[in-house]
Amino acid sequence: MIRISSSEKTRLRRALLNWFAANARKMPWRNTRDPYRIWLSEVLLQQTRVAAVLPYYRNFLKHFPTLERLAAAPMADILRAWSGLGYYARARNLRAAAREIVARHGGTIPDSREELLRLPGIGPYTASALLSFLYGKSEAVVDGNVIRVLSRLFAVRGDPRTGPIRKEIDRLAGELVPQTGSRQFNLAMMDLGSTVCKPKQPGCGSCPLENRCRARRQRLQEVIPEIRRDRRKVRVHQLAAVLRRGGRVFLTRRPDEGLLGGMWELPGCDGGEEKGCAVRLARVLSRRWGVAVRTGAVLTTAEHSITYRKITIHAVRATIPPGVRLPGGRWVGPLARSRVPVSTATRKILRALELGTGKKG
Repeated sequence: MIRISSSEKTRLRRALLNWFAANARKMPWRNTRDPYRIWLSEVLLQQTRVAAVLPYYRNFLKHFPTLERLAAAPMADILRAWSGLGYYARARNLRAAAREIVARHGGTIPDSREELLRLPGIGPYTASALLSFLYGKSEAVVDGNVIRVLSRLFAVRGDPRTGPIRKEIDRLAGELVPQTGSRQFNLAMMDLGSTVCKPKQPGCGSCPLENRCRARRQRLQEVIPEIRRDRRKVRVHQLAAVLRRGGRVFLTRRPDEGLLGGMWELPGCDGGEEKGCAVRLARVLSRRWGVAVRTGAVLTTAEHSITYRKITIHAVRATIPPGVRLPGGRWVGPLARSRVPVSTATRKILRALELGTGKKG
């Protein structure tokens, strides 16, 4: 177990906070004390870079400026505002939690860990962040940046994502966080990891903790943290049917539960590249809808990644007999698509077809 003396804690905190006073990143959610806006930012930032979150944060508040407005909003409207950000379960949990906060807590975000953890989508990390950022409680907020800083600062060997080592990192974080001013301290740790103590080529020369960093003294800053390589990406091919009718395309809605729940997309199935895949798409859709579906050439392709899968979608020209009504979807024109929560991959395909950048078939 790594020991930290009281004097070392004091010196570390002082050096870090002095650095933060001059180098804090400027973000809109740091300039507010509105609990709803701070909570929203924490949910948006889960597994998402700050640069990607900024426009979504502003747009989301434009449509749902208060927690009460969010709680009352239709799920389709929320998914539309979220469209393109990914991990859509966050949006569903956000509204579900907002409804519980309004119904059970009078619209006030709880200030106890026990109550926070009862809310949909709030786990230990988000609970700690809210307790520190909203209520100033002495809670350590440990994200990937903080894990990296602490691993190097105390030369913690091994993968910090494994149980015993992660437990030690959490203990160190808990010891360092001050009884008062936890918000500034936690933000400083995050900013240090994001801007200086980077995964590769850390900027040790500009780090306020350089002289106290054990990994630096042992020349291990490029080695620690010893994170095992992530699971290799798996290439997946899918087929999507492009059915047109009077300037509109046919979209289907995914089930509410599961991956991309509630989003709209082109109908399709697994497969691609191999010979005869378009014929299989026609067969699958004909059986699904009970109508004769014909498929033609690949019009365009789109790529996106979900967890460990790298997905390539092949958009195929498709036709059905005139006048036939298809179940389980709707015909959507260009203007209406802006009001429908469309998946990112589907948006890429439709955009390519509108601009004429897809393959001609």
